[in-house]
Amino acid sequence: MLRPHHTAPGHTSDRRATASPARRRIILRRMTYTLTPLLIILILVFSYARAAELIPSNVRSYMLETMGPAYPISSASWYSNPVNGIGVGYYYAQIDVPCGWPADKPVSVDLFSPEMSSSGSTDEPRSSGALSTTFELYQPGTLVGPGIADPGPGAPGSIASAAYPPSSAASKWERFYTLPAPVACGAYILRSEAQDDDGNIWRLRAGYDDDGDPTNTPPLDDDNPDGLPGTGDELTVAAIQTALKHPQNPRQCLSLYEFVQQGQPSVAFHNFDMEASGKVTYYSPSGVALAGTVSQPKTWNNGTLTDRGPGDTIANPSRAGGGSRSCGGSDYHFIQEGQRGVPAYYDPPTTPRIVVSKDDGRTVVGPKQLLTYTIALTNTADQLPVPGAAWDVVISDTLPPNVTYQACALSAPLAGTCALSGGVVTFDLDGKLDAGAGGSVQVTVKTNPSRVAGTLKNDVTVDYQDDLANRYSAAASDTDALIVRADLRLTKGVDKVAPQIGDELTYTVKVINDGPDDASGVAVSDPLPPEVTFSSALASHGSYDRASGSWTIGELSSGAMAILRITVIANVDTTITNTAQVSASDQPDPDSTPNNNNPNEDDQASVTTPIAPTAVTLVAFTARAGQGGVTVAWETSAEIDTWGFDLYRSPDGSWERATRATAQPIPGHGRGQGASYSWADTSPAAAGAAAYWLVETEAGGATNRYGPATVTYPPPSGPRPVYLPIAIR
Repeated sequence: MLRPHHTAPGHTSDRRATASPARRRIILRRMTYTLTPLLIILILVFSYARAAELIPSNVRSYMLETMGPAYPISSASWYSNPVNGIGVGYYYAQIDVPCGWPADKPVSVDLFSPEMSSSGSTDEPRSSGALSTTFELYQPGTLVGPGIADPGPGAPGSIASAAYPPSSAASKWERFYTLPAPVACGAYILRSEAQDDDGNIWRLRAGYDDDGDPTNTPPLDDDNPDGLPGTGDELTVAAIQTALKHPQNPRQCLSLYEFVQQGQPSVAFHNFDMEASGKVTYYSPSGVALAGTVSQPKTWNNGTLTDRGPGDTIANPSRAGGGSRSCGGSDYHFIQEGQRGVPAYYDPPTTPRIVVSKDDGRTVVGPKQLLTYTIALTNTADQLPVPGAAWDVVISDTLPPNVTYQACALSAPLAGTCALSGGVVTFDLDGKLDAGAGGSVQVTVKTNPSRVAGTLKNDVTVDYQDDLANRYSAAASDTDALIVRADLRLTKGVDKVAPQIGDELTYTVKVINDGPDDASGVAVSDPLPPEVTFSSALASHGSYDRASGSWTIGELSSGAMAILRITVIANVDTTITNTAQVSASDQPDPDSTPNNNNPNEDDQASVTTPIAPTAVTLVAFTARAGQGGVTVAWETSAEIDTWGFDLYRSPDGSWERATRATAQPIPGHGRGQGASYSWADTSPAAAGAAAYWLVETEAGGATNRYGPATVTYPPPSGPRPVYLPIAIR
């Protein structure tokens, strides 16, 4: 028998050559979890035996068949027979070399009975006799499609090509090509092409061979060199565009495994020429079965000979999932295409499954606090039937808007980089995460100053690949209650302990924010008692309204203090109580409630002042304008230790501009009783209003001020009396 001829136009040795994005989207999975549903094309679930072989030895009741362009379309030669309405196409398989494949080990690609054989074979030569069968291997990045003849002979990326002439020798394994070490990881495409009306039955095997003889039994774990599951060195093979033959009785079933891309609104599955025999059932990842459609002779399910039609469409596979079960009749040829252009695996491929959690160790936080989020992840694929390593692991932590980034870190054994960009902290992990392995990373933030309570939610996603470059993701979040609290404390004092009538009193109100957070919308209620007359107010924050008695502070930072000083004049000899309380705040106070009039809380305070009577009791004080000037008169009902009186005159009614009008004190002569007094101001101020104050001087030197009494000069009318007592000491 003639040996096949090989060509190797451009094999690459780049270890990290990767499959194209299109290829990454079509790899299938047997096992799954919520975010990555799989569609399983089932005919019968055989016992699992890991091997990179197409078709595996445990499902030998089905065979791969490559058919020539003249092979009858009634025997499922749709891809190669131009009666399909498209043209002549080829048959394709895929060899997936993982990026964890040892750099010192080549990969042998073997074919069983690649030639048309007349000895102990199920090959089907027709009227023209057996002709050569061609196989061609393409490097990673080569796409199957969009046409059924893409890639074609000698297309870019071709690594090796071999034409196998027919033979009468016994069928055996033959070495098609060896990928030299180090082998670039990715999806290698194998094309097969039969001539005329030939139907060639063959099998594919890929892995490590230690003796160079494909007829010998391959070494143990030839497709998993370290012998450990889920470590990223497991090699797999798949069918992309093939026909199947089931030559045996009774009817048996075949399991195929396909990966379904996440987020699709629907997914369609196709089969051709099942001759209305057997059955098709679709399965969700959770095992829910849905009946499929068995194709009629020379037609696609729910289609025609030349049009696939809608096939069996399953909606929302990412939520409800979907699956397929097909059982072909005995000695039937048919196509179980599944998803168009998606590889189908006869053995379950390796599958990673990362579980992620996130926690800052708190449930309640406040403004301006440091928080450290710990993001823990574990590849729990060791709990799956076919564990897989996770590659290109990227952790993306999306920070909430009300925090400020501080730092990020990785804890051993994880290694890689982390950085902040656009509000997202991204961790790029080095290497792979084997099944059962895990670790943690940290993100430290500081909550921003805030005056509004709410929720602090921090989301994290983990994106990663399997050995075949399919993308997966997992997610977690941490939610804390953002509590804003401001403990406002109020104190109140007065500058005189025992004032007398007419004395000025200055009340000092202090509001202190004991934190922990800033306060806003702060207001204090401090209405003046009726026994005093307002004189002035001075506030360090905001303003005081004398009419309502409300002090509007506004914002008050944690640790800050606002001060209000109110000056009044005591009017009567009684006990005066002045109360102030915090009346409003946007933030909760942990130990008090604004404006609830509770004297036991620290946001309310009172001061009580007894007012003593003065040395003189004044019952009248008037100023009368006449032709010769202004006559100022006053009357007392009692005088105690009164030494004398002085009069002060102001042109604008303010005490600050008042000057002494009397040259000498006017002696008091009440002697414990009342008396009447009069004084003529013969040189009053210029025309206009004037104001007079009466200042009593006691025997001990103390003074008491009364007034003012106002008058208009020259006189428009009669006198303008002012009735008192009004006193300022």
